[in-house]
Amino acid sequence: MIASLSPRRLQALPRTVAPLHRESWDSYVKRLARANRIPFTLLHEHLDDPARIQPEPLPLLDAICDLSGQPRDRLLRALPDLRPPGPDDSEPIASVRLARSGWKLHPACSRCLMRKGIAEVLPRSWHWAPVSTRLCMRHEQWTDDRARQFALHTVPEVLQAQRRHHRLSRRHGWGPVVLAMRAATTLVSGLWECEALVDSRYKRMSALRGSDWRAYDNDPMVIASAYPETVALAGLLAAPGLRDLPFTGHPADMRRFIDEIRMRVLPGYQYDYDDRKDPLGRWIEQERRRRTLPDPMTASL
Repeated sequence: MIASLSPRRLQALPRTVAPLHRESWDSYVKRLARANRIPFTLLHEHLDDPARIQPEPLPLLDAICDLSGQPRDRLLRALPDLRPPGPDDSEPIASVRLARSGWKLHPACSRCLMRKGIAEVLPRSWHWAPVSTRLCMRHEQWTDDRARQFALHTVPEVLQAQRRHHRLSRRHGWGPVVLAMRAATTLVSGLWECEALVDSRYKRMSALRGSDWRAYDNDPMVIASAYPETVALAGLLAAPGLRDLPFTGHPADMRRFIDEIRMRVLPGYQYDYDDRKDPLGRWIEQERRRRTLPDPMTASL
């Protein structure tokens, strides 16, 4: 099909597909190639090589418009990473603008696609979603994995955690919450390793996989099972008045920080000040060292 395209203008492919809401252009082109039984790499190569399109290079939006036969305004509405910069945008690349505004590429929910009559195959379709997105609330399905999605109706606390995660991003801003989630993920992982959260882990994994469950490193079900505690701890680490408590040097502030952990995540938690294996102690030391380094976002070049 590529060989038969006019050298002066791209002809529409025999089969078109409608773009999905907030779909990435790369994902859309993959679906377009699949519908026409064209190797995606071949179609992508054709789009990426301006010399193939005569008499002069054709902008990506126009090329996809010609190939798909879809109206230009429909593509612009559906595919945000094809939109040109506005008058106040200093960044010309749309995907960079989206990332800097708190959006990320996220796998589309397979059940949402099924409702639209799209048979989902790997590689998955991708769309732009807020960075706090981990699951599809409409279908109660974990989607934060490029290869595997699964139902969450047996673990309603995971669904509640997604709502809290979105609220945290609105309250504190998406940037601080991203950093807080990274730290909270490390802390919760350490607490799981030392069996501090064994009851909640066993309960949720049993609900998701059965009582004889087995798990592996980076198992998405393990990540989903830890999500409620991770979000709860991120709420502490993202709060400006609370996240600095371990670093003030005042014992009362440290006690308050530990009380917050007990209240939010682990009621029976006992912090051992002398145990370097304690996950909280390791995080405090790492964070203290990090705070002595210059901020890469503000340091002069």
